[in-house]
Amino acid sequence: MNKGSVIYLGGFKMPDRNPAAHRVVSNALAMRDLGYETVFIGLHDKNSPYVIKDKYFGFDIYSRRSPLGLVDWFKYIIAFKFYKDIIVKHKNVKAIICYNTPSITLSLLARWARRHKIKIISDCTEWYETEKSESALKRYVKTLDVYNRMHLVQPKLDGVIAISSFIDLFYRTRNTKTIQIPPLTDTKDEKWSKRESKVSNSVNIIYTGIPFSLETKRQKDRLDSIIDALLFYETEYDFVFHIIGCTKLDFLMFYPSFSQKIKGREEIIKFYGKLSHTEAVERLKESDFLIFVRNNTLTNKAGFPMKFVEAISCGIPVLTNKNSNVEHYLRDGENGFFIDNTSYESLVRSLKKPLSISKEDLIAMKTKTYDSRLFDYRKYIKYFKEVLE
Repeated sequence: MNKGSVIYLGGFKMPDRNPAAHRVVSNALAMRDLGYETVFIGLHDKNSPYVIKDKYFGFDIYSRRSPLGLVDWFKYIIAFKFYKDIIVKHKNVKAIICYNTPSITLSLLARWARRHKIKIISDCTEWYETEKSESALKRYVKTLDVYNRMHLVQPKLDGVIAISSFIDLFYRTRNTKTIQIPPLTDTKDEKWSKRESKVSNSVNIIYTGIPFSLETKRQKDRLDSIIDALLFYETEYDFVFHIIGCTKLDFLMFYPSFSQKIKGREEIIKFYGKLSHTEAVERLKESDFLIFVRNNTLTNKAGFPMKFVEAISCGIPVLTNKNSNVEHYLRDGENGFFIDNTSYESLVRSLKKPLSISKEDLIAMKTKTYDSRLFDYRKYIKYFKEVLE
């Protein structure tokens, strides 16, 4: 039964060019099972100023070029007409879902949608903070935009899809209709198929993602703390730490003090640089644990780590500290271990269990993790019904 169309717009790059793309596609699959067909309006990185129309996963996808400079960025945050011109081409539009959309465009879309009796919903996955490396003008505009979007515009929408309990609680206390949806996957997709549980003599620990920005000097994941703690056990346990997302050169440019610490340790600390999403998932499947540690910043509290979802979907237990609301999903000793990064000593102690785990216990843990289907989109279909109907 076709219940109409949902227009899903935002800064995602199809089919798998950024984490946003994975999130919105899984959400659209859930809405398709409810009877709604989704049309996406996103971004592309091709050398073309024109709108490109593609089809991925059975969905129509329009995309415009990503902003290349300050002028493009300002055009992006006031792109109401661009979106409206595409929306009006589609019949029976029931809802517009805006993924982290700038406040001006979001406000204009909300006003237009209400006139046309179309639901307007925000998919809120971030609470952006400004970067010191940005110009004073851009920082001012971004700060104003974030405040307006989070505090003034989104509370008045027909609903908010919150990626974390932090955002969910923020809007519930403002009497906004809210559903909490972490990043989801389609576990029936071949991409998430289970590998035969084989355990090598070494404990293979993997990190995937972008741990820091050389441009802004901002840390997202504390690779430095992880490496420091792992090296404590260099002679006691047999392990290999695989790092996907940055090169050794990048790491040393960000942490120059580690030049001597990791010198000559290429066999236990391996850097792979940036890989395609498909390659990264395959490397993940070959591992025993995913590890990441995050600081308790506003951005980290408001977001939710996609890498955590991908590891669980692959049947790979996770080692992480209590960031975002991962404690709602991680069961210590069942699908991973919490690690305490409040000090170097506590982090070292936390790593002893996973490094000393028996092969039998590790295989059982990986099987239990995979079988949980914890983030399969089918488990969340009923929640989308709450905001769409």
